Amino acid sequence: MAAAPVPGDSLAPLDPRDAALLEQAKQLVIQRRYGDAVALLDGIEPRTTSGAIEIEFLKAQSAEMASDLQASVTHYRNILADNPKLTRVRLELARVLFRLEEDDAARHHFELVLGDDPPAAVRRKVEDFLIAIHNRRRAKLKFGFSLIPDSNINSATNSRRVTLSGVPFNLSDDARSNSGIGFSVNTNFDYTHPLRDDVDLETGFAASGVNTPGDGFDDARISGYVGGRYVFEVYDLGIAATAFRRWFGQKGYSLSLGGRADLGRRFSPTWSGRVRVGGQRVNYERQNRLDGEVYSLQVDSHHILDSISRLSLFGGSFLEDTADPSYSNIAPFAGIAYQRDFPNRITASIQPMIFLRFFDDQLDLFGKTREDVTLQLRTSLTYRTDLLFGFAPTLTYTFTHNNSNISFHDYNRHRVEFGLTREF
Repeated sequence: MAAAPVPGDSLAPLDPRDAALLEQAKQLVIQRRYGDAVALLDGIEPRTTSGAIEIEFLKAQSAEMASDLQASVTHYRNILADNPKLTRVRLELARVLFRLEEDDAARHHFELVLGDDPPAAVRRKVEDFLIAIHNRRRAKLKFGFSLIPDSNINSATNSRRVTLSGVPFNLSDDARSNSGIGFSVNTNFDYTHPLRDDVDLETGFAASGVNTPGDGFDDARISGYVGGRYVFEVYDLGIAATAFRRWFGQKGYSLSLGGRADLGRRFSPTWSGRVRVGGQRVNYERQNRLDGEVYSLQVDSHHILDSISRLSLFGGSFLEDTADPSYSNIAPFAGIAYQRDFPNRITASIQPMIFLRFFDDQLDLFGKTREDVTLQLRTSLTYRTDLLFGFAPTLTYTFTHNNSNISFHDYNRHRVEFGLTREF
């Protein structure tokens, strides 16, 4: 048993009386009297922050030795709730999560440990865990539910009057922005099956739906993919066939089939990058002029800054080649995302983005070739606790401002999501 839970971290020394009682508890653990050790620890009133952390850490170790891994996870998370920079605690939490086969959570914490520039021996051990997680990964299910107040559920203009072909028109209420409170449900299922040491079979399915007041803007989508991934020393290459189906306003909207490929590389323990390309043939059931091909390119990089924060940079472009040249367009975009763990179990993130959209030909109704600039800011807060059957509460706010050279397409949108999410 170590005398302190977090060697190398700055903590005040233990009160001598706490230290004596903790030493008794450690001896009980050594004797495999885990229940007696926890009972003694429960009776200690710590006089310092260090004492409180040491007590919780020893409870976590006792629970693990008694094969109560979920209790061990709870104790480690209790420490990190107020002390997210304690890397040793994060490492122990990741290790127990690995034993529970909660691989996504374990990977998250192992990667943050790497961000703290640990000693070479620890780094090698963490990298071994990450390799083991990849090699045994099988199935992952993610489910989420959100309540969504939205100032502009149809992404429409706020203006009452527009000019079409030189003639001013008053817009009906349905054609203008509509606000309301809706809800969304989404689920993702991914399955990976190793075919050999360096080749995996990958398949997945996703479904999401947004229900809005009046049903006219309800949006439901399903998608799926199947393909393979080839893993090299520092690279991995994935190739997959994809399919997508969408319903809008409770009616069939579009169907697409295509494929995608991505190439990833880990440049260092804390830096990684990925290039993604894709193409799909899209057919619209009610707007045949929009039928055509959609191509995409995205490049992103991820950097673990330290044991509590990470940074992502990304950019790319979409290209739509539609049956009606007026709707063909190219849409480059770029963004940055920053995430940080704070005390009191709060994780916060911020993600600003910019989208540009340039159309190929003018629209007859407006006599212009459309050009848009869209600015978006998304912020979120997650409370790192099991609120209900393992679901964590999240609060997300998204502001979108679209500025177009055709005023009919100008709009502002405020969207708030009160959600619960869980990964199985």
